[in-house]
Amino acid sequence: MTAHINADGDAVSSVLAMGYVLRELNKAHLLILNEPANEKYSFLQGFPDIRTAGSVDAKYNNIITLDSPGLTRIAAVNDYLADSRFIINIDHHFDNTNFGYINIVTGASSTTEILYDLIGELGLTFTRELAEMIYTGIVFDTGVYRFSITTERAYTIGAQMKRAGARIDQVAENVFLSKDYDTIKLMAHSLTALKTHLSGRVAVISVTKQDIRDICSKEPDVGDYINYLMMLKGIKVGIFMTEIDDGFFRVSLRSKHEFDVQKIAAAFNGGGHKKAGGCRLKGSVNEITDMLINEIRKHLPNTA
Repeated sequence: MTAHINADGDAVSSVLAMGYVLRELNKAHLLILNEPANEKYSFLQGFPDIRTAGSVDAKYNNIITLDSPGLTRIAAVNDYLADSRFIINIDHHFDNTNFGYINIVTGASSTTEILYDLIGELGLTFTRELAEMIYTGIVFDTGVYRFSITTERAYTIGAQMKRAGARIDQVAENVFLSKDYDTIKLMAHSLTALKTHLSGRVAVISVTKQDIRDICSKEPDVGDYINYLMMLKGIKVGIFMTEIDDGFFRVSLRSKHEFDVQKIAAAFNGGGHKKAGGCRLKGSVNEITDMLINEIRKHLPNTA
């Protein structure tokens, strides 16, 4: 089982939930992601079992991809797919390319919402551990039920996972409310350099490798820095760039109202949802900012 690069809460939870299911069914399996999963999800059962690309020396015929709209989004994990492959594709991204032999792609709020139904069909019991995986995926992708992607069913499933024993306070604490000192210091540093474009409708912040070396003693958790941009009055699009290699940045995009950042991400071979997307780009912070602003200008009305 695998999921998209830079695996978020829904991706990690989906992989762990499917791993849980296969253990219950006594099926041999491997959990693998392109890069190490964020430690804030380590409270979920099975987290230590997740392997990373480069740590496996085998090819696999049977693959379950979770929360990934296309095979390009699993990156180096593609190296472990045998030429003769059987892929089950489970996802909720609207731009999914239906690349699997079996495609379970719906308009659910999260991939764990889809897994909830599959688990029910298998007749498995929702233990506390499994319930926390399903709940974590839902609350992450819905922004704790704030985003427009939230479905009525997401509320219903969340309540059922609470009844099944999910410690919703622990999920919130681990996923959203626990930051180390260096991460907070780095966030403050990035926000002091905040810049706006297109009459204040686009905001940009960044974190370089040098920033991390200067401020942090270990890898920071920068996943939610972009959320602070979206608090700005009049903002339409937020951009957050993180340098992951020299001159190579992971770009996160968020939007308000009806602006579709997935189109912006797709223009640079990325993906995501209408209001949350991402891509990876080479260049300096200024060069990448110019590329993105020029693309956003094409889609944002009333911009010179």
